[in-house]
Amino acid sequence: MRWHFGPGLWTYRLALDEIDSVGVVRNHWSSGFGIRKASGFTLYNVSGLDAVELKLKSGEIRRIGTDDPQGLAAALRSAAHTGG
Repeated sequence: MRWHFGPGLWTYRLALDEIDSVGVVRNHWSSGFGIRKASGFTLYNVSGLDAVELKLKSGEIRRIGTDDPQGLAAALRSAAHTGG
């Protein structure tokens, strides 16, 4: 999985086999926008409150903000199920 901010200035990658579980969450407005460390997770968010929460096998939690959390979560689950 790969995501980025701006014109590719900040690019992040995560191997699908590092993901333990995928869920849909709604961030509190005080979590803010941008790339931030919040209580218990790292947030990557451009706008809105909806996100996909990735619980990693390492114990880390990352939240990716998106306008289509259900679609992204379904795509990640499908890719993980099919091996890639």
